[in-house]
Amino acid sequence: MPVDSEISELHPNGQVKEKYTLKDGKVEGLVSAYSPAGALLHTANFVQGVLNGESVTYTPDGLMAQKANFKDGKLEGELVTFLNGKPNMKALCKDGKQEGETLFYSPAGAVIGKALYKGGKLNGVSSWFGHNGQVSKTSLYRDGLLNGETLEYYPNGKLRMSSVYKDDLLHGEVKTFGDDGKLKQTVRYENGKPVEQGSKRN
Repeated sequence: MPVDSEISELHPNGQVKEKYTLKDGKVEGLVSAYSPAGALLHTANFVQGVLNGESVTYTPDGLMAQKANFKDGKLEGELVTFLNGKPNMKALCKDGKQEGETLFYSPAGAVIGKALYKGGKLNGVSSWFGHNGQVSKTSLYRDGLLNGETLEYYPNGKLRMSSVYKDDLLHGEVKTFGDDGKLKQTVRYENGKPVEQGSKRN
């Protein structure tokens, strides 16, 4: 018959450090970890020694820091990270890697960023937003590297800078604009190095 053993590991000060159950030598069910002061720091669920189900991490003062789901030891489903107890990132995971849209949040709960992932790497357009909700920056990624045009905007919505990347290096024209929309400067890059500079004033 299966033998279950309730295990409690202790900190040097005698407080419980970790509690879990062993079934036939493998961790089974809920695992709970605690700080030396007795605060709950982490909970996770295991099946035959492998992470399966919800895993939650807490700060020493009891605020949630991360919530994730696992399947056969790999991240699967929603992954949420928290700052001061409030969500600051929500992502979807598949087979241990980020997949699809990831959202970033301000302390007030507004969406301040969006990114697309494929196989754990940035792929597609990533966008960032200002306090007024307007787009402040967009970048194009391929296989986790900047590839294509990046655009940055003034708070008034006018274009501040446009640049072109190839494999994470500036490659092409970088143009800067005044907040009136007029072109101020153009610099051409090749493989991350400037090769030609021009300016325009009106």
